[in-house]
Amino acid sequence: MKLINNAGLVIMAVWLIIKGLAELFRLTFTGMDLILPLVAIFAGVLLLLRIRDSSMSVNLGFLLLSVWFILTGLIPLLGVSFPELYFVMAILGLAAGILILISQ
Repeated sequence: MKLINNAGLVIMAVWLIIKGLAELFRLTFTGMDLILPLVAIFAGVLLLLRIRDSSMSVNLGFLLLSVWFILTGLIPLLGVSFPELYFVMAILGLAAGILILISQ
């Protein structure tokens, strides 16, 4: 039952593993350009829903992580690009990671 409560985290972990293996070993598969962004969006939405339904105070780090995952999925799907995009995403990711570490 705990696994179901943490579905967003499980899907996020699966995305990270697949993305990491693909980058390290230059792996690719048919539909990867569609599947990985959709999995990232799904993980981000599930994390947001968990935050919304949680009776605990909102963890800003996980909120930023959710936004980062959703944007990570939407950017390639929508073809969004601007010069500072990687900088914005890097800052968002750093802020999420630092806030998650601080809150632990």
